[in-house]
Amino acid sequence: MEKTANSSSLCSEIEKVIQELTTIRHEMISSPALVRSRLDQVHENFRDSATNLLHYLVLRRRDLRSLQLQLAELGLSSLGRAESHVLATIDAVLYALHRLAGLPWQSIVEESINFAMGKRLLS
Repeated sequence: MEKTANSSSLCSEIEKVIQELTTIRHEMISSPALVRSRLDQVHENFRDSATNLLHYLVLRRRDLRSLQLQLAELGLSSLGRAESHVLATIDAVLYALHRLAGLPWQSIVEESINFAMGKRLLS
């Protein structure tokens, strides 16, 4: 019975983290729409990077310490090295959280800088 209670508690905690990350992701997706006219002024070679920067600013305007601790306790990325591919990192963590909780992952397709592209752009 104790194992079931612990599993239920863990799933509840994971679901709270999923909800918080989903909220952050939604804010990230919404932020470029708010400044679309400014992004349109950025040269097309740099537009993806500018959008990624906006995603990063949305992420970092929050105090992430509690969330980062929760993620680390689950053995997941603490989002500390997400600078070059912010949305891809959030999506990867959300995918892992959904799997841990036994929930279906409902990927929201969004063009973003993936891990390989982020590394290339930084180089």
